[in-house]
Amino acid sequence: MISTRLLSAFVLSFILFSCDTTSDVGVELNEGEIMVKGSIENLEPREITLDYVTNGGTFPVDTAQINENGDFAFRTELPQEGIYRIVFNHKTQIPLILDTGDQVEVYADADNITSDYDIRGSGESVFLSNLSTHQSVYYKKMDSLRIAMENAQSMQDKSKYAVIINDRIATIETYTNHLKAFIDEHPGSIASYICATQLSFETDERHLLMVDSALGVEHPHFEFYPDFHDRVATLRLGKVGSAAPDLTYSDPDGNLRSLSELKGSYVLIDFWASWCKPCRIENPNVVSVYSDFKSKGFEIFGVSLDKDRQAWVKAIADDGITWMQVSDLKGWQSEAAAKYGVQSIPATFLIDPNGIIIDKNLRGAALRERLSELLNS
Repeated sequence: MISTRLLSAFVLSFILFSCDTTSDVGVELNEGEIMVKGSIENLEPREITLDYVTNGGTFPVDTAQINENGDFAFRTELPQEGIYRIVFNHKTQIPLILDTGDQVEVYADADNITSDYDIRGSGESVFLSNLSTHQSVYYKKMDSLRIAMENAQSMQDKSKYAVIINDRIATIETYTNHLKAFIDEHPGSIASYICATQLSFETDERHLLMVDSALGVEHPHFEFYPDFHDRVATLRLGKVGSAAPDLTYSDPDGNLRSLSELKGSYVLIDFWASWCKPCRIENPNVVSVYSDFKSKGFEIFGVSLDKDRQAWVKAIADDGITWMQVSDLKGWQSEAAAKYGVQSIPATFLIDPNGIIIDKNLRGAALRERLSELLNS
């Protein structure tokens, strides 16, 4: 899958620790203040910072001195609720989710900070640390599977490769289910936003909408919420059961062609591009399906996200595409893609003869099976 952009991926790289929910913090704070204190073993005395993580980068909000015993304390006002991190050096960072009034204790070993970490106090920070255990296991498993896949490929062991692929799919499913379960329990948590950024905009719509709705009520001023909300809003575009917006753009010969020309048939709107490898891999299947069903009332309306006309035309010829093709040659600024909320390609929408979207993102055998249900009865 080729995506238009990543969802705050740098935030996710900070989540590597374990937790304890008890706390000894009990300082009386002024309005708007927070307290973060604790101890870091095996770290020489130095100045450390508490940074605020924003869409535009990070900036320090306070500094503290680690003493000879490894103790430190931050007491400061926050710019606003959100994601923060304690920075010891360029490579050692501990993430927190903080809001005014929070009192947090942090205990860690600088020599083994990713697996020897204890946090107490802020509920959101504890949520964040709980997620880390699963994420750490997941990343390690996926890395080992990647190495195993490379070895199987080099040995040309197809059966072993197939087993590893199935293991990889199962691992992703298990981890994704954990993220969804967390969201089900804490939909309005900022930690759930971090879960949501790891979900698919194509297959996990319900949980993304859940987080968007709850976050807007509980944390409307959270730094990353507006951008997340705008992206989730695109899920409501091109929704199954809604009328398909008409599209009128130029074909390779410069003639204007419209989706509405095909009304009365089942139509697959296929968003693709010459540079999209998954799209090109899928094209032979689409060509085969079109050949088998075009005489039964099935059409395809191809929409390219290319910018280079020559590359687009060459790909059409090379892949044996014979159905209607249009493009505004604006790449990811495609007006057609915006109308349907397309965030990644390939993306498809199946339209019934009345112009209603009845299915999305059908590929491979699933596309053939769906058309068989509709046209072979």
